[in-house]
Order: sequence, then C-alpha cells, then structure tokens
Amino acid sequence: MPIETHPLQDTFRSGDTAKLRNKSGRCRKCDRERNDGEHFMLCSGCETALYCSKECQRADWSEHKPLCKFAQEGAKLLANMPPDALDTPIDAATPSHNELQALLRDFTEAHRPSFAGIFQAKMVSAGGTETFFSGEPKVCLVPLRYNPPPPLPLTAGRLHLRRGQNPAQSFTPTNIAFLPLARVLASRPELRAGWDASAVTRGRIRALHAAEGDADFVDVLPVVFAPLAGPAQMAYFPQYRRVNAASRTAAQKQLDMNMRFVELGIVVRPHAKREGAPEKPALGYMRPDGTKWTWRPFVDDWDEDREWHAARTEDERVALLKRRLEEVERSWA
Repeated sequence: MPIETHPLQDTFRSGDTAKLRNKSGRCRKCDRERNDGEHFMLCSGCETALYCSKECQRADWSEHKPLCKFAQEGAKLLANMPPDALDTPIDAATPSHNELQALLRDFTEAHRPSFAGIFQAKMVSAGGTETFFSGEPKVCLVPLRYNPPPPLPLTAGRLHLRRGQNPAQSFTPTNIAFLPLARVLASRPELRAGWDASAVTRGRIRALHAAEGDADFVDVLPVVFAPLAGPAQMAYFPQYRRVNAASRTAAQKQLDMNMRFVELGIVVRPHAKREGAPEKPALGYMRPDGTKWTWRPFVDDWDEDREWHAARTEDERVALLKRRLEEVERSWA
C-alpha cells in the first residue's frame, strides 16, 4: 500500500510551489482513483486534500478538520511575514524558503521508494520492527545538505534556464538517526503542532492496513527531513514484520545501496518492459523535458541487463550507474 493516498509521482515541474504535491492523488475519503479526464475537488482551506465528490468531502470533514486548521494557521503566520521574506535567498548558497520547500517536497517524493528501503533496513539493524515500536516512541531524523545546481555549460540555451534543478539531486542525506520523539519535538517546536494535527493521518494509515487485513503491518514511522537551513518536512512510513527476516548484514547492504541511489540521484519506480507485462522496480533517472523533469528507466528489463548482473559488488554496480548517469546527462547538455 502506498505511504500516502497517491501514486508515485514520475513528472515534476520546475518552480511548482503549489501545496499539493501530486495532482493525480486519490480521494481522501474513499481512496478512489480518478478516471481519465476526471477532475477531483480540492479543499479550499488547506489546498492539499482531494475529494471525488461533495459527499466525500462532507463525510471526511470531522477527520480532516485538525489538519486543515493547522495548514490554514500556518498559512496565516507566513502571510504576516515581511514582504518578500519567503522569496529572499536564505544565504548566498541557499535559495529562498519557498523554493527550498518545493525542492524538499519533490526530492522526498522522487526518492520515496529508496527512503522506504533505507528505513526498513535501519529498523532491522535496530533490533527489528516489533522491538523498535515496543519501546520509547522514536522518530527518524534525516539531516539534508542542500546541493546547488551545477553551473550551466557555456552552450546552455533557454531550455537549460527553464527546466530548473533536477528534483532527485537537490539534497544529500548526511545521516539517518532514530531519536526519541519527545526530544525532537522539544528541540524543534515548529514540529509540535504538525505532529499533533497529524494524529488523524497516522490513524488513517493504521485503519487502512487493518481494513486490508495486513498481518505484517506493525506501525507508522514518523520521519523528519531536515535541511541544515530552511523548512523541515515530516512524513510517515509504514513498517512491517517481514523485514525482520533479513539478516543485519543483508540489511546493511540494502541500506548502503539505497543511500547511494539517493546520493547519485538514481530514482526507483515500478516499470513494465512492455504493455500488459507485470511491473517491477526499475532504476532510472530524471530527464529534462522543457519545464518538466520526467522519470526514465536506464533499461527496459533489468532481468536481461548483462552489465548489471556482471557487476558483482556494490562498488562495481555504483560505478556502472555513475557511468550511465553521466552518459544520459551528456546527451542533453
């Protein structure tokens, strides 16, 4: 089941600072997907919740109200800030609050599958999912270093100026740490109100798993993505019993490889080698297309990728991915 009620996003628009990350999301109440050409309703209060009908919106109001109120109060605080404060660069090497928030939103969405693998592997190293959740409540803190976009080549034309920054390469994680939830909320008071308001979201994720009879589901891991400067983002990742079957050695290898994916800007998405074939996780990259960045796989079928299977070690596979990434980047330079 997806972490949130929307499919993985594979197209990102440069400079899109809208609050709603993925406009292809499902109805917040009934979880229905939209049909081709259908438009869902957007909550006018928070500008993030989607509904397929007025009936679903009314039925969901009692649960949605705390988050909607929190979002509106946050918007009021930002509106009372000095003019242009949110659009002024934080420092000489860091963009504005609004731009950094949009970059963070897109970066965490681009790497959602890789981060899920990282957190699951980290959970195994911490003693297993059930052991982790039986103790003091914890949060996963992910400090992020902002990566300025590389300098444009001398031959750069208007396309380079329009497409903006690669959403998969705008940050680099500097650590992955499980910390006591109370300590993190005390050190970052701005997260407290968001945490309290998200109780409905966490309860909804648990209820969806319970309704599906998912016996492997244990609980929801709160994660704080925190740039060294600028706004933080809190997200929630379901955790499962089945990851405990992995050994700590295998878990560490999984963690290391997924970290390399994130560091390089390698993006994992489900992909079918032909229409009607089953989808499998595939490694790919974000390709510029005018003002958009669109995900593309390196190869259509990883099972038949001889170079990948010939690379036996993590270092060899990372080197292969680096070479392929450099090749595709040169093709659009």
